[in-house]
Amino acid sequence: MTAGRRRLLVAVLIAAYGAYQVVHLGGFTWDSDEGINVMKARLLLQGARLYADVWADQPPGFTVVLAGAFGALGQSMAVARGVALAHALLALAAAAGLAVAAGGGAVAAAAAVLVLGLAPNAFWASRAAMIGLPALSLAMAGMVAVLWFARTRRRPWLAAAGLLLALGLLEKLIGAYLLVPVALVLVRTRGAAPRSLAGDALALAAGAALPLLATALAFDVRAMLEQAVGTVAAARGAYGRGDDAQDLAWRANKLAFWLRHDHLFLVGPTVVGALRLARERSTAALALLSWLGLTVAALLAQTPLWPKHHILALLVVLAPLAALGIEAAARAPADWRAGRRAWPVVAAVGLVAGLLGVPAALRADAARLTVLPFKESGTLPSTESWRYQHDAAQLLRRATVPGDVVLTDHLVVAFEAGRSVPPALAVLSGKRLAVGGLSGADIVAEAEAAGPAAVLLWDGDRLSRLPEVVAWVEANYARAGEAGGGLWRLWLRR
Repeated sequence: MTAGRRRLLVAVLIAAYGAYQVVHLGGFTWDSDEGINVMKARLLLQGARLYADVWADQPPGFTVVLAGAFGALGQSMAVARGVALAHALLALAAAAGLAVAAGGGAVAAAAAVLVLGLAPNAFWASRAAMIGLPALSLAMAGMVAVLWFARTRRRPWLAAAGLLLALGLLEKLIGAYLLVPVALVLVRTRGAAPRSLAGDALALAAGAALPLLATALAFDVRAMLEQAVGTVAAARGAYGRGDDAQDLAWRANKLAFWLRHDHLFLVGPTVVGALRLARERSTAALALLSWLGLTVAALLAQTPLWPKHHILALLVVLAPLAALGIEAAARAPADWRAGRRAWPVVAAVGLVAGLLGVPAALRADAARLTVLPFKESGTLPSTESWRYQHDAAQLLRRATVPGDVVLTDHLVVAFEAGRSVPPALAVLSGKRLAVGGLSGADIVAEAEAAGPAAVLLWDGDRLSRLPEVVAWVEANYARAGEAGGGLWRLWLRR
């Protein structure tokens, strides 16, 4: 198949995937972080300043993109999820590009799109207003540009790579370690030519300079580093450093759980693809295999580890490797006829192992087709509050007026009701509370300063577990309604 037809095939697959996903952008919430992300964007449009007024433990990129989309298309969860979907389509294209840059053909390019698109955690993340997959999609595209530089020796590809990698890091720091594979590619490409290597590094830095400079001018860099980087370091202490053998074993078992239950179909083909690259010893092989090794090491060191989110970093590198393994299996009959007997058997075994995992992956995708909050392998949380989110939003909308500020830690409900929250309390995440960035007394002080018209508490939320907050609400607000048989409780100012 010609390069043009291969690109057309990939484009058709991506377009079909996007058309399917775009009709599944409704519903309330995949994860509490969705509410945090959309509320930060709303507050930014209202004039609040990230890091100064709005505490945020993530870089500003995704919030800025969401705010721009809201300004152009209106504020809705569908628009926010559409932004995530646009990033996901980029990830699919980049997966195909990585497979081709590593020596794959049309089969590998198409397979990369299919396996990443159907991987259950990527399947739901592609239409959830979350930061992980969008940031990784930009990092993937940056790695494609790096590998095209290795092929062509043209530095504009490095400038493009620097731009894409910087944009990814400005959405989430999840791909920071990719600078190691990038450096390995540059060294491998230039060899013992320090002047050329310096020029390559300069081209890469030049591409990254514009978004980094714009961010430095637009935001308080010191506050951003304290919140976005400092929180990462503080979380290791708050959740336990996780550097002993028992913690390492726990994280390894957790990752293995997600792989064998929902993503087993990737494992066999990935092993074959990795072996294929190891045999070829190309620059692309160096990049992808080092990327895989660093990702596994980073996940095993991650504290706290939330596989539902963090496993995305593994899926985006498994996809092109698995695609190369699938293509090797497709070529196995021809290799067998040519007298190469061992390799076709290995490739076929890897493919069969992958096929055995397909039913479980499809079942997991079916569980994630409708927007429901889930934990592991599609299981729902113990509380039933999520079933009444729409009722809670209607209750809040009827009891308040546009422009009112409300206090709740389930921000997607406030967002759906068209209400805002105090900027300083837009992020009431477990991580922020765990690292000591916000106490019950702090919440009360910020709430008193903002004077919310209503407080919405829900079963199992963080606010209702803080005695100072509960006492303040009961002293200043009157119970005014409920939803879900009392699972959601509305309080209005006396």
